[in-house]
Amino acid sequence: MANLIINHLFYADDLALLCPSQRGLQELLEICEKYAHEHDIKFNTKKSVVLIRRSKLLKNAVVAPFILCNEKLSEVNEIRYLGHFLTADGKDDKDMTNACRQLYAQGNSLIRKFHMCTEKVKIKLFVNYCSQFYCAQLWRFSKTDKSYRKLCVAYNNVFRFFLKLPKDAQDRPCSASGMFVTRNVKSFQEIMRNLIFKFRCRLNVSDNDLVKAVLFNNVADRSKLRKHWNELLLVQGTDGG
Repeated sequence: MANLIINHLFYADDLALLCPSQRGLQELLEICEKYAHEHDIKFNTKKSVVLIRRSKLLKNAVVAPFILCNEKLSEVNEIRYLGHFLTADGKDDKDMTNACRQLYAQGNSLIRKFHMCTEKVKIKLFVNYCSQFYCAQLWRFSKTDKSYRKLCVAYNNVFRFFLKLPKDAQDRPCSASGMFVTRNVKSFQEIMRNLIFKFRCRLNVSDNDLVKAVLFNNVADRSKLRKHWNELLLVQGTDGG
C-alpha cells in the first residue's frame, strides 16, 4: 500500500499478521516460526487464532487450516484485539452492545452513589463517566441499526434517570435534544461527530508512515468508513429515544 509493505503489527507482546491470500498468510506464519526457533521464542498456539474476512462470492469457501509450530490454528468469527472487537463480517455490533452494557452499569452506579447530589454535580459526573466511548470513531453503522439505537437510547435514559427529569403532560419522557441543550451537555450524536472529527484531524497531521500509507491513497477514498465519517459530519443526526 503506497509502496509500503504492511503485513504485521506489534503492540507489546501481541502480534497481528495481515495478508490478502491464504498462501501468503501461511508463509508469514512460517517466517514467525523460524524466527521464534532462532531466538528461543514460544508462540501460544492455543491463544493464536485466524480471522478471515470473506467476500460475498467466497463466503462459503472452505479454507485449509493454517499451521504454526506444527499446530492448527482455530478460525474464529470474532476476536477482541486491544479492546476492540474485530469480526468476520466487519460489523461493530459487538462493540456497541458492550458499550451499551457498560453505560447502563456505570449509570446505575452513579445513580446509587450520587442520587443526593445537586444537578450541577450530577452533570459533571455524567460527562466524566458516561461520555467516554472507546474506539467509537471506528464504528460503522446506520442510524437504523439496532445496536446503535439501543446505545443512543441508553445514553439518553441514563441522563434522564440520573437527573430525575420529569415527564411531560402526556406522561412521555422529556425531549432528548431539549434536555441536553438546556444543560450544555453533548448529545450522543454530538459525541460521535466530535470523536470522528478530532480523530480525522489527528490522522491528517500524523507523521506515522503506516498511517500515511493507509490515509493517502486511492483505496482510502473509496473506503466505507470514510464515507460513513463524511455522512455523519455533513448530515445533521436525529436524537434517539
